[in-house]
Amino acid sequence: MIAGWRTAILTLPLVLATAPAWAAPKAAVAALDGIRQRCVAAAQAEQQQEAAVAGLEHQIALLAADSAGRQRDIDDSRPQQAHLLSALAFLARNGAMPSALVAEAPLDRRRGALLISAVAPELRAEAHALMAEINDIARLRREIAAHRHELAQAAAALAADRAQVAQLVTQRLALTRPLLPDAANDATLQRMAARAKDIGELIRLADAATERRDRDLAARQTADSTRPAAPRAFDPPQSALRLPISGTISRRFGEPSDANGAPAAGLNLKGAVPGSEVVAPFDGQIVYAGAFRDLGLLLIIRHGALYHSVLGGLAGIGVVAGEWVTAGEPVGAMPGSPASQGAPTDEGTGNLLYFEVRRGSQPVDPQPWLATQAAGRGAANGEQKVDQ
Repeated sequence: MIAGWRTAILTLPLVLATAPAWAAPKAAVAALDGIRQRCVAAAQAEQQQEAAVAGLEHQIALLAADSAGRQRDIDDSRPQQAHLLSALAFLARNGAMPSALVAEAPLDRRRGALLISAVAPELRAEAHALMAEINDIARLRREIAAHRHELAQAAAALAADRAQVAQLVTQRLALTRPLLPDAANDATLQRMAARAKDIGELIRLADAATERRDRDLAARQTADSTRPAAPRAFDPPQSALRLPISGTISRRFGEPSDANGAPAAGLNLKGAVPGSEVVAPFDGQIVYAGAFRDLGLLLIIRHGALYHSVLGGLAGIGVVAGEWVTAGEPVGAMPGSPASQGAPTDEGTGNLLYFEVRRGSQPVDPQPWLATQAAGRGAANGEQKVDQ
């Protein structure tokens, strides 16, 4: 199922209509391998650019908050500033011995001179501190302007990266569709979703349908042309999962997920930016791609015989049920506008991805395997590190 994907996918019917009829399946398989590798590289570049954009936005927000706070302090101290300026002006006009004290008794003049000599340095220090604060605000505003310029450039680069990924996904779909004549259609997926009471049952139904398809292919002595030459089997703890999006964890496995305190069976991941690219966390086969209950558009990827990953809350899906994918390959996109319909929301932003991993029928915490991968990445490239 394809819904709400990048605008480039709107051209898919034309691409499919004009795609050459592959006389030799090997040619299509070779072309698919090449597109797959380019998809992984392009999606990685896009996610890095998303992290860069998010980092600049965060820096601008911090600088703007600092500048606004300092400006509020200055605005609130206007009366004190007026008294300070009046006192400094008085000293500037009258010097260290104001004429008002000349007519006083010698003892009074002496006391007045001592008072002025004690107060004058403090007044000047206050004036210097005020000027330093004003200069700091000006510096912060210059830094904000410079970061906004960088942000505009990063946003333009991100738009170009997304256009490239969308084009590659369109080409990949044009290749995979003819190679999957027995793939589950939308009607089959909808019936499956209607029958399933929960994600566990949906996985069982999707696996059964995939295994029937595989048996039919074997009976006809037909190979699955979308299967990579050597797909990796997920084998914890040696294997590591990719973080599906560039972002942060907003709810962890086991934390309360509703008003009744039911423990969360997966992670909520907040995308770094709206429309974040979603990639396959590991090599596997798409066994379900469609809408499911309150999770919006949902992907289920089977990783070998024992593990599945579930990605929910997508605004668009760029793969089809039955297709094989490799780790890091783009499979969908997050909502690109506030409160997108059909996706879980984070305070109305519509930018949450639900990520679940199951071992057999039981949800398991994916974060240790994500942390293993994140520990090997440097912070310099801007990719998300998963906190324990």
